[in-house]
Amino acid sequence: MEVFTKKFKDVENRILIDTTISFLKNKMKSNTLVDTGATISCISKDVVKTLKLQPIGIDRVSPPSGIAILNKYLIDISFKKNMIFKNIFVLESEIGNQGIDLLVGMDVLNKNDIMISNYDNHTQFSLRYPTYGNLEF
Repeated sequence: MEVFTKKFKDVENRILIDTTISFLKNKMKSNTLVDTGATISCISKDVVKTLKLQPIGIDRVSPPSGIAILNKYLIDISFKKNMIFKNIFVLESEIGNQGIDLLVGMDVLNKNDIMISNYDNHTQFSLRYPTYGNLEF
């Protein structure tokens, strides 16, 4: 079992973490947004360019702004050394405009146990893989 935890100094409205994105031998550090409201993970145009990714297809999606047809790519996402999710389908989007390289959605999060706590006015995000049991309060 592997666990990734990020502790913040304050209560946060966005969970931003550092991850590593890789494709074949190319890799880069990424500013990653954890988004439990997103069904599909996305990468920025800069990630596509930096990792020299080639689309493996297109997907038609329905973001809040309407319908879009986006390029689809295959990447590996590393939360830490021994916590790597391989062959993750991601879509290219405009998230780079928000300073984000990778948006991790429920397509990745639903393979894990996740926890967000704001105890004592400090946000803490934890991800446990593989799932181990219910987190009940």
